Amino acid sequence: STSHASRVPAGRSADLRLVTTLPSKIRNPKDPGSLATLEALLDGIGSADNLIYIEHQYLSSRRVVAALGEALARQAHLEIVMVLNQNPDVTAYRGWQNARLLESGILGHPRVGVFTLWTADARRARTTPRINQVFVHSKVVIVDGQWAMVGSANLDGVSLDSYGSDFSSALLRRTVG
Repeated sequence: STSHASRVPAGRSADLRLVTTLPSKIRNPKDPGSLATLEALLDGIGSADNLIYIEHQYLSSRRVVAALGEALARQAHLEIVMVLNQNPDVTAYRGWQNARLLESGILGHPRVGVFTLWTADARRARTTPRINQVFVHSKVVIVDGQWAMVGSANLDGVSLDSYGSDFSSALLRRTVG
């Protein structure tokens, strides 16, 4: 039987696209690869009118951050809410992520909220609780409640388009394609 939550109301339709990303030359030097996840994500961000919600493990892709900045410039009432890891499990990602958000003007923008998750561990023997970061492993983007992406690709160069696109120097940057 079909649950109520999965039904589409009468007269309405729902579209579902399955997309993948495999940067060129990963498996086969002659394979052109696929950037469908990145392309779909950029389309989704480009369609935003009111709200973009991002809950992700990493956000360091230059192309994604640029698209977010362009969406803010294009739509005067657009708001962006991001839930990210303050201290990602890969040490360098914090620097890359913060650099992208600072360079783009997104960090500190009046219509952007950047949040991280924390929990308090209250212990009877302590007078103050111990604060612990809750690690965000989600990969969710929602645009205007009309478009969503849930998957396994991080919003970084490694997952979306090329190895090394998050690095700032040409010496460290190495594209796959």
